[in-house]
Amino acid sequence: MIQRNTFFAFGCLLFSYASFAQNNTLDSLLKIINGAQSDSVKARLYIEAGNCQKQSLPDSALYFFRKAELLAAKNTQTKEKQDQQKYMTLQATAIRFAGNIHLGTGNYEKARELYGRAAPLFEKSGDLKGLSACYSNTGVTYSIQGEYDKAINEYERALKIAKNLEDPGALSQSYSNIAIVYDEKGQYDKA
Repeated sequence: MIQRNTFFAFGCLLFSYASFAQNNTLDSLLKIINGAQSDSVKARLYIEAGNCQKQSLPDSALYFFRKAELLAAKNTQTKEKQDQQKYMTLQATAIRFAGNIHLGTGNYEKARELYGRAAPLFEKSGDLKGLSACYSNTGVTYSIQGEYDKAINEYERALKIAKNLEDPGALSQSYSNIAIVYDEKGQYDKA
């Protein structure tokens, strides 16, 4: 009994330390955001703030991702072409990360909607790695819901980009995702 209570107390201590550290990181990010002059820096920091909150407070993460999205979107029309691409990528990243929150909470339709909004922005900005991630994430939503043919289609789109980029990590992930779906379908020869 004492060992169990000690284990519980230790777990509570670790949890409170992790929460404290997370709050300190968020507080630091918010202070930097308030002092930042550049909208691109602010948007990146809002994305980082969302990432700090995504596990414990997904609604707060969505708030920060939305702030980043709107700030980046405001700048996509007003800057030079190079800056437009940078802001478009930031906007797409914020949207995709919001999609990941919805994926994690089981709101697959909303996740797909957000990935669908982010994908053309990644494509237009030339961020093919982000585009590939959108396709892969969309495939995950379909796979979870048992829509395996749609999942394979999305994974193959991601795979095509990964091949063009010669990205070993993305290639491995794409092949793995495709194999898992074929395994789920019972088509072991294709897995």
